[in-house]
Amino acid sequence: MPYPHNRYRPRILALGFTLLLLAGHALLAQETGSISGRLSTADGSPVLDATITLVELRRQTAVDSEGGFEFRNLPPAPYLVQVESPRHGTVVERVAVTVGAPTEVVLLMGAHHHADEIVVTGSGLRSQLELAHPVTVLSDETLELRLQPTLGETLAQEPGISQTWFAPGTSRPIIRGLGLSLIH
Repeated sequence: MPYPHNRYRPRILALGFTLLLLAGHALLAQETGSISGRLSTADGSPVLDATITLVELRRQTAVDSEGGFEFRNLPPAPYLVQVESPRHGTVVERVAVTVGAPTEVVLLMGAHHHADEIVVTGSGLRSQLELAHPVTVLSDETLELRLQPTLGETLAQEPGISQTWFAPGTSRPIIRGLGLSLIH
């Protein structure tokens, strides 16, 4: 004859497994933290067009209709929070997440945080004739009228040309910032 407690064995195992799962979930929930915050401008109005990134975890979120954001279930550690807004620029701040308690952050966005993007383009290869375009061409007669003791003094009135001066009769031209031994 079977023992009476054997018929309860599957129920006891199921109950034990359920309790183990619930306890494990509760332990996991206690080992994480969260970051919540609000983005605003210097005058207190919410920033609505920003994207917030946790750099180390590569997690992103967008702000809500009041400028708020939240990251949940984060392991405790310091994180780099990067906020990017097309209108208000970029802000980066280090935030420490602790177990259990949410970390509250208020970030101010403004013009002093704006990083301008500079785009440099090139037009490809050019021939020697296309690279050098003269700004001014002086005729023989004009050079004779402006003639000074040195080349620097003669050309000093032309656009993009200045002169060095060490003593009378020793000046050399500086052409678009290039001078001394580069100009003979």
